[in-house]
Amino acid sequence: MQLILFLLAVTLTECSGGANEEPYRAGTMSDINHMSDQHRLFADLFRHYVKDIRPVLSHADVIDIKFEIALFNFVRQDSKTGLMSTNAEIILEWTDPYLTWDPKAYNGTHIMRVPHYNIWEPDIILYNSASPDYASSVISTNAIIDYTGEVKLLRQAVFISTCNIDIQWYPFDQQTCDLYFGSRTGDIQQIILHKGKSDISRYQHNTEFVLENFYVSMDHIMDPCCTSPFALVS
Repeated sequence: MQLILFLLAVTLTECSGGANEEPYRAGTMSDINHMSDQHRLFADLFRHYVKDIRPVLSHADVIDIKFEIALFNFVRQDSKTGLMSTNAEIILEWTDPYLTWDPKAYNGTHIMRVPHYNIWEPDIILYNSASPDYASSVISTNAIIDYTGEVKLLRQAVFISTCNIDIQWYPFDQQTCDLYFGSRTGDIQQIILHKGKSDISRYQHNTEFVLENFYVSMDHIMDPCCTSPFALVS
């Protein structure tokens, strides 16, 4: 069986204190003076940062997001249900003007890594997901922030998607499956997706399928919610 994949378009840990634990003590001036450069930078960056608002200087500004994907392997394709499980990593890159700093003020610190939930991040999802719990299946790493405000975020998951499978010529059939990625709420007036690399350098070959092609393309779709189209990566 041969399979072609088209990519179109784009813990919470609760800590409960024990009875003998000391109450929280605010840092003294002496503590602050002995903070590391990265601690000072983190404190300064996020003192007034609002992660729930799109990071633009003007409401008319559009956020440009580069979308890249790395394919690791096909976990499963079910011809009966028409579902395909794909192990892949998504790399998103954009600029946040509120996450910039002067490296000289922080002893030459050019890069900062912070938990992704501390920053604004685009709500890019798999449109044709068939996962009953999509959000919890996606693992996001720390966000990598450059002093210029460039942000890189990696998301890895086993994406379960729908695929129109034709097994008429099985086992010599050829399948074309699409993964559709895009923002759930941000139309092109707010978010523009740009095609990046489609990487198969770490792809592990499947004994059942032969990967013939793997690429990214761009498109736009309309949603009943809005008057402007949404950017789509396939």
